[in-house]
Amino acid sequence: MKNKRKKELKFFVSFGILVLVAFCLIGCGNNNYSTSENAAMATTDELSISTENQSSPSEEVEKDPMHEWSDSRICSRLPEANFREVKVSYDNEDYSFFFFAYGVSREDYEAYIEACKEKGFIDDVSNGDFWFTASNADGYYVSLNYVADEESMTCLIKIEE
Repeated sequence: MKNKRKKELKFFVSFGILVLVAFCLIGCGNNNYSTSENAAMATTDELSISTENQSSPSEEVEKDPMHEWSDSRICSRLPEANFREVKVSYDNEDYSFFFFAYGVSREDYEAYIEACKEKGFIDDVSNGDFWFTASNADGYYVSLNYVADEESMTCLIKIEE
């Protein structure tokens, strides 16, 4: 029972940190829109989701120009996020890596969880309909969160303390 509470506490603390980081990064972002008259256009552009690029997990995804990835050591512990749009928010090679992914179907999210398991994230697994956390034997911790309405996902990998 204590172990279950510890896992739940660990999840909620991690989720809270993810939300805080997301809000901080969103607030610090640069949309390259310099005037207020372009603000409406920015909102429309950022929120539009094209259904033309939707595909099953087994098909090659046509990546948006906003697809980013890293070749850092910590990032190499994750399966590459082959989603339409991926925005790297934080990349500290020695400690943690965080990204947002957009155009992620439920099937894509579940396939990414399976790919994480194949990469060794099978210890201390905790999950629900819209989140997954696990550790690996090398001391890394991964946390995934899925937002179905937005077809988006966040991922954090870090060294466990």
